[in-house]
Amino acid sequence: MRKDDVAIIGAAGIFPGAADLAAFHTNLRSGRESVGMPGADRMRSSDDDPDVPYLAMGYLDRIDLFDHELFGLPRREAELMEPHQRLLALLTHQAIESAGYAPAALRGTDAAVLLAAIDPGAAAGGERDVESILGTSTAALAARLSYLFDLQGPALVVDTACSSGLSALGLAVGKLRAREVPLAVVGGVNLFPRLIRRADWIPMQGLESGDQHCRPFDAAADGLVAGEGGGIVLLKPLTDAVTDGDNVLAVLKGIAVNHNGFRAASMAAPSQLGQAKVMTDAWRDGQVDAGTIGYIECHGSGTPLGDVVEVEALRRAFAESGVTGRQCAISSVKANIGHLGNSAGIAGLFKVMSALRHGTHYPAANFSTPNPLIDFGGPVYVSTDDRPWQPENTPRRAGLSSWGLTGTNVHAVLEQPPAASRQPVSASGAEPLAERDAATATGQCTELVTVSAAALSALDRYRGLVAAFAERTDQPLRSVAHALNRGRDDHPYRIAVTAADTGELAARLRAATLPEEAAADAPRPVLLFSGDALIDDEVWARLCTDFPVPAECQGPETGSLGPAATLVVRQYGLCHVAESLGLTDVSLIGTGAGNLAVRAAR
Repeated sequence: MRKDDVAIIGAAGIFPGAADLAAFHTNLRSGRESVGMPGADRMRSSDDDPDVPYLAMGYLDRIDLFDHELFGLPRREAELMEPHQRLLALLTHQAIESAGYAPAALRGTDAAVLLAAIDPGAAAGGERDVESILGTSTAALAARLSYLFDLQGPALVVDTACSSGLSALGLAVGKLRAREVPLAVVGGVNLFPRLIRRADWIPMQGLESGDQHCRPFDAAADGLVAGEGGGIVLLKPLTDAVTDGDNVLAVLKGIAVNHNGFRAASMAAPSQLGQAKVMTDAWRDGQVDAGTIGYIECHGSGTPLGDVVEVEALRRAFAESGVTGRQCAISSVKANIGHLGNSAGIAGLFKVMSALRHGTHYPAANFSTPNPLIDFGGPVYVSTDDRPWQPENTPRRAGLSSWGLTGTNVHAVLEQPPAASRQPVSASGAEPLAERDAATATGQCTELVTVSAAALSALDRYRGLVAAFAERTDQPLRSVAHALNRGRDDHPYRIAVTAADTGELAARLRAATLPEEAAADAPRPVLLFSGDALIDDEVWARLCTDFPVPAECQGPETGSLGPAATLVVRQYGLCHVAESLGLTDVSLIGTGAGNLAVRAAR
């Protein structure tokens, strides 16, 4: 573990054909291509003409749904938010929760938000008020998240064209290493709120595929195809993540950003020298032996020129690092889901994280015949099947590349997470779990599990999702309970159940009666110190035995105090008893001599 290593501790993503990361992994393992026409759900939720042929791409099923109540937003303000902003808010909420934190736990921190820029492409009904401007402004992407989650560090939107997502990642890593921020929210999304009619589309020669299939490194490759989706990750210095007991999903060892400059024939042309340099710079930054890198997620846009240049850059980078022999698999997620524009690197990041976690080399989609213009005789080869990735004597390590159309190149090197270094705690946080394992295994220990949502309908859906997760997870009940009890905000509509295992949890959540109304905010307690309300000697003696402050108040000199002074001392002690029992946010009112107790307690 190096002090410069950065941990990914939370992640949430959505991609064509994959509403969650488990489905994304399944699709990658099968080599599925999730590119096609917009589905029935998408057309029903769209204002576009359902009888018109549209451009094939990697579509999401729904981009119109948003729980504005979850974020405390007025409905009108949510309606004026562009779909990219809404999806980013949802993914950020999910990513924070996936890290085991309640969003409220991050409020007021100096966490940074760094996002890939997007082109919204639509205004909110042509209105020019503040809400509509902020709801559609690219400049407001990061600021929207910082405001919604009360994150008070830098809020930056990065635009380097296709490499924007990984450029944002590089900036975040730099800020975390310099200890400018304790945590960073990084990511991006790509959406097409207005569908593109097939008749209106003219493919750019050499860049976009004429038949709308992306085939990186294949002899039939003729360009890219567009895609929707994106993701958010939470980053923290690895040393802090280990100390805090965070669940580390992957480790960012090194990252580098450069520009082709005059090394390219034009600003938009790829450069073998520029790409090779940024890769070796990233490996050097991470102090990683290039010979230990077992996989590289390529930019792999499937263009005739781009693929050839990229593989030659890989060959050069490995050669300069002294690597020989056939040892590094390559592929590109763009063949599976399309090119996610400025967030393309984020999609690649999620694929790498999944491969590192599951120890799997995924098969390259749409690959059958190697491009004859590419020399695969060196250290890299296209991954063609789903097979285990278990290197000997070294952790799994992967490279990740993203090239911008404007010449900005980014490469990162990631590593599988270290073994857990801290023992988890129970859902109550009160005792080490190892001491409870035997009781849990025999069903002698139950956990209280709470589930809540901002609306009753959302609670009904959410408990179903939690129940489905509980049925399929291999995580112990204690971990599930801890995540739900400690890693979620408490919303107004709530249910709570007890269970001895995850199967019982699923059954009880489904059987639980939904509340008839939202939980009311707890009234603020009022402590009244009356000038004539004495605390008798027997009650005071018990308080002195059970609590420290009353005992401290009971000195030898108190025996000679008059009734009024005795009242003040005892009421002051009683106030601290209430505080020790959890009554911290209280109103204090006094009458007569009781006013002196109130003044002392404040």
